[in-house]
Amino acid sequence: MRHERDGTVLADRVQTLYFNRARPGCAFARKAVLSESIDDLTVEYEENGQIILKELGKIVLSKGAWTTILFRYQEWKPQTSSYGPDKYVIRRYKKMGGEYRQQSKFTISSADQARKIVDALQTWIGEAEQEK
Repeated sequence: MRHERDGTVLADRVQTLYFNRARPGCAFARKAVLSESIDDLTVEYEENGQIILKELGKIVLSKGAWTTILFRYQEWKPQTSSYGPDKYVIRRYKKMGGEYRQQSKFTISSADQARKIVDALQTWIGEAEQEK
C-alpha cells in the first residue's frame, strides 16, 4: 500500500509498536501504523494478503491535537470465509511528534447496541433542549 501524498511504502512508516486486539481468544499482534494526517487514519487491516478488518465508512467527529473518529467496518471470519455483520468503533487519537497515535477506542459490536446509543443520545439531547 502506497502513501498517497509522498508515495512512500506504508510499511516503511510502520513503527515497532505492538498491541493485541481486544478480543478474547485472539492471539495475533500487529504493528501500529502512525499517520501524519487524519485522512490516513484507518481501521482497515490486512494480514497475509487477506483484509481482516474492512473499513466501510469513516466520520471525523472532532479534529485537533485530540481527534475523534467513528468508523464502520466488517471483520473477516475465516470459519465462513466471509465478512461478518457491520460493526462500529469510536477511536481517539492524540497528535504527538507530528503523528497521530491511538489513545483509546470503544467498539459498538452490533446494530442493536448502536440503536440503543442513538436512542439514549436523542432522548438526552431532547430533554436538554426542552430545559432551555
